[in-house]
Amino acid sequence: MELTGKIILVQPEQTGITSAGKQWRRRTYVIEFVPENSQFEHHMAFDVWNENIDKLNMVEGGTYLIGFDVDARKWNDRYFNNITVWRATETTGFSHDQLVSSNNNGVVPPVNESAPILPQQTELPTDNNENSDLPF
Repeated sequence: MELTGKIILVQPEQTGITSAGKQWRRRTYVIEFVPENSQFEHHMAFDVWNENIDKLNMVEGGTYLIGFDVDARKWNDRYFNNITVWRATETTGFSHDQLVSSNNNGVVPPVNESAPILPQQTELPTDNNENSDLPF
């Protein structure tokens, strides 16, 4: 899988040693992106492991096209997602704002800052029975 977005957070590097005695390194990043056919920004946290931390050299504020894998692991009868990036290409000359507007096909919804955005409501069927037990 892949997506393009802006790195908004770089966590400090974590290190450890496996049960087999092998040393490991991990750094977590957060990317902000706008999915296709969406007008809202999304965020995704992902990990980069070992030598890929130095090889990919992603920095906060940079815009990247990332290639990643999604997998889940089980721990104490619960599942947790792991998102691991294995490729990152910096997208130069292409700003995050252009990414947002291109994913919206250039359409920016009007914003009335004095009114909250409410979800679209659907009409509920009405019950014409006046002897209903419902309090409304």
